Amino acid sequence: MKKCHAGYPVIADYLLIGLLIAGAFTLYEVSADSIPVHYNFTGEADIYGNPAVLFFIPVFSIGLYLLLKWVKRFPGSFNYPVKLNENNQARQQQLALALLDVYGMLTLIAFNLLQLHLVFNALTASHRLIWIWGPVILISYVAPIPVYLRKAYSST
Repeated sequence: MKKCHAGYPVIADYLLIGLLIAGAFTLYEVSADSIPVHYNFTGEADIYGNPAVLFFIPVFSIGLYLLLKWVKRFPGSFNYPVKLNENNQARQQQLALALLDVYGMLTLIAFNLLQLHLVFNALTASHRLIWIWGPVILISYVAPIPVYLRKAYSST
């Protein structure tokens, strides 16, 4: 198996993509004819739509994952936090590629958990805590940045 930062998916990526697709079909099957597609600030559903919009979750997340894998082909065009030279270029590129791998994995995990939550809500006929996914996804994308920056500045 190729190293993850070489641009090739690992087995966990394939499993998470498979779960996304299976989760979309499961969610579609257990959903009512009309599902909430938007919630107001109080957490109440205010717009309803066709359950086929649930397939947007895996399409969006797999598309974002593939975009992150495609961007990794161009490490020379990244904006690095430190000035590159002959001594640190390989390490800085390795750190940036690893960060993109982390973002790809976080994307798949977060959207799988979102689908799991939606399946639970559909089975229990509730719409509780759906608002939590905005902050969860935001935090999951922001949290790796300090770790990356610490490593990038320590390896100069």
